[in-house]
Amino acid sequence: MCGRYLLYDGQNKQMGALLKYVQAHFNDISKTISTSEVYPGQNIIIYKYVNNKFKLSYGYWGIKIRDNLVINARHETARDRATFKNMKICLIPSCGYYEWHQDTKEKMFIYPDHIPFYLCGLLDETNNKVVILTEESTGDLKTIHNRQPIILLKEDAKKACLSNDISLAHALSVKNRNYRVKD
Repeated sequence: MCGRYLLYDGQNKQMGALLKYVQAHFNDISKTISTSEVYPGQNIIIYKYVNNKFKLSYGYWGIKIRDNLVINARHETARDRATFKNMKICLIPSCGYYEWHQDTKEKMFIYPDHIPFYLCGLLDETNNKVVILTEESTGDLKTIHNRQPIILLKEDAKKACLSNDISLAHALSVKNRNYRVKD
């Protein structure tokens, strides 16, 4: 699962430059984007693939269904659900994500050894809403939670966006690499 993530850790130069760009070019929305811990129900920075190139944009994290805010979609069933059927793959830049330990309920910060990276999302372009795609946890992360966000590196992100194929995004996701956990 992914209930919160960290956009900028205060140290990563690429993410710092990205935030400066957003503040300079998205004046109206940049004030509503969290620069650190990001929560569902907020505007978030995304990349969408348009005309064979990535375009920096923003979206609202979550889709209201009845009285619930849906923030994640299981990659295994997303295309079977009417809500997600026509959404496009997008990328959410991140320096790590938070998960609550399934047994202790302790908040854990999880990040791969390659920062920044992208959380794989689905974008409803009509309503500008975003959900994060999840997959079964792998390796040691299984002991923390049974789901994890699909994480893509820059070199695989283009393939996933170009194809708009969730199965390909899942196949390209970073698995069994070194993840670090802070509590």
